[in-house]
Amino acid sequence: LDNIVCIFVIGVLVVFYWRGTWLLLDYNLYPEDVSKNVWICVAIGNGGLFLAAIFQETLKKHVMSPSNICIWIFYYHFHSYAMGFFSVCHWRGIWNGLDHYTGRTDESYLYSLLVGQTILFVLRSSRMISGPPSLVLFDTGKSFFNCDSRFEQTPDKPELYTLDHLLSVVVIMNCVVLVWRGVWGLGDNYFYPDDLEKSCWLSIGVGFGVLLVNIPLQILGNIIYRWSLNKGWPLFFRVVLEDLLHVVSGFGVIHHWRGVWLMQDVYFFPDHENLSLSPGISHITGYLGLALILTSMSNATIGSYVSGSAPASTGCFLENYYFRYYFSK
Repeated sequence: LDNIVCIFVIGVLVVFYWRGTWLLLDYNLYPEDVSKNVWICVAIGNGGLFLAAIFQETLKKHVMSPSNICIWIFYYHFHSYAMGFFSVCHWRGIWNGLDHYTGRTDESYLYSLLVGQTILFVLRSSRMISGPPSLVLFDTGKSFFNCDSRFEQTPDKPELYTLDHLLSVVVIMNCVVLVWRGVWGLGDNYFYPDDLEKSCWLSIGVGFGVLLVNIPLQILGNIIYRWSLNKGWPLFFRVVLEDLLHVVSGFGVIHHWRGVWLMQDVYFFPDHENLSLSPGISHITGYLGLALILTSMSNATIGSYVSGSAPASTGCFLENYYFRYYFSK
């Protein structure tokens, strides 16, 4: 049930928010000057996410226990909204910048995919490819302000702490953008490029299909993961196992997003009949829908995960749960 809710509700609402925010920036942030547009987004996105990571302990200290429910609603949702906006700017700046400077060719998309995925393999960070619906972040709990880093450095070592978060935000997350751009762009070029409707439905079929198949794959993967731990197999085996499952999941997630995104272009406002209303509706629907079910932080691309590091109980499982989050407490 959790997987169904994540795939068909939470994941779809996240795509609504991202599409709306992305297009609003297209139409309102120096629309005639692509270079200025993308570099402003790069600065806002990378800078905002980096500062949120650096000052997370301060936020936890001063905002974690508000005096009343109204303050909690304001601060928590202001933070989730800001983090979602920073994330869209981050991705949009890198993505549109590469489109602008390298073109939308097969070679550009392929190099983007290969470079990004290779670095993620080396850093054992392939799981970061799988965003919503394979990952859900909640608007409650002690981890609300957490921005985990690759090497889990602590503030008592400020230099290492800063460099660790720079690596997580500027290197790892940018590599995730490269992978997504490569897979999405190749889909644009090979999934019925002259028929947007067919292309949309093909991505929906591939994305939703892979994500549904991935449900039993996670269970099988966890059985193998546990077995490898019990047998004392080397860490390399578990790293490869999780990386393979994350690549499969990531492929499904990217096409899930592409299908839902194009579905809005095809059916909600075909041919962009109203350039301001369409993204505005997507933006508001996505954010409010997620806020109502307390998952608006799912709009943010934050944190880090190291392949092969999970305990036996969670190895190969994705954090795409909703009801279990509440009923397991």
